[in-house]
Amino acid sequence: MISTLLERITGRRAAAEEEAQERAAAELLDRNLASLRRQDPDLDRIFSSTFLAAHRDDRVRDRLVDEIRAYAVAKHAAGRMDLYNALFAGLD
Repeated sequence: MISTLLERITGRRAAAEEEAQERAAAELLDRNLASLRRQDPDLDRIFSSTFLAAHRDDRVRDRLVDEIRAYAVAKHAAGRMDLYNALFAGLD
């Protein structure tokens, strides 16, 4: 009984920590996205979603995946993968 209770508490704590890490990553990516918008007009054309919204909503997440792919294709074609990589800066 006590071990089951401890497992539940530990599991909830781990889930809360994972949620906090995922939210922090989404917020970081949204800051990167906002910063890059000043340099790269393709972002306004391609991205209609935010990472934090995608974190909360599966439909937005699916749309964001498509937007990330489109951005990768555009930057590859332009020889500017540095901008694509900058979108994910700080996640290491």
